[in-house]
Amino acid sequence: MRTSDVRKAALLVAIEMYEQASGQLSFTEFEVENFIGSFGITDAASARAVEDYLTSKTIMYHRSLDRTGVTFTPEGVLLIEESLAEPKKEHGPLPSVSLVTGDVGPGAQIQVGSGSFTQSQNNALTVESLRAIVTMVQAATLEWTETQRAQVFGVQAAIEGELTALKPDKDIVKASLSKIGRGCESIASGIATPILLAYLKVEGWMP
Repeated sequence: MRTSDVRKAALLVAIEMYEQASGQLSFTEFEVENFIGSFGITDAASARAVEDYLTSKTIMYHRSLDRTGVTFTPEGVLLIEESLAEPKKEHGPLPSVSLVTGDVGPGAQIQVGSGSFTQSQNNALTVESLRAIVTMVQAATLEWTETQRAQVFGVQAAIEGELTALKPDKDIVKASLSKIGRGCESIASGIATPILLAYLKVEGWMP
């Protein structure tokens, strides 16, 4: 993997670990290989590169002598929380969340492994950009419970309905995404959900 891809993967993996720790960040031990496959990266060498990056930058450390797992350092916890709170900024050795989700210019696309995210253009909503957003929403809601999905079923259907329009209605899309974003805020785990939430905030689809 290129160094730039290692940094992006490290951010995504660290966010997922942070979400799954459920507040026990100083005690929970993780194996990077168990997380990195979710982003389309399956070879052991790449997993080791991401783990080495996280530990060399003191975001995480090996608690046990056999070095089979990693745990967050206090500095690492702070970096992830800052990255989620301010997705447009780089924090320490990590890239910005908005960079990983494609916020690098109109229509730009960033890839990590087999995953990719395409930036929408808030001032020129097209069917193509909306389709990319719908894909992100679908990925996020797959991580939700049936009850949580039911709460946004109507607005998700409204957004998907706009895909058939020659010119999607930006007001309908924004109102719908704002409600979905509020749903994201109530989800305590997942990979796609925190990324979607950061994307919606960065792009101005929700307050």
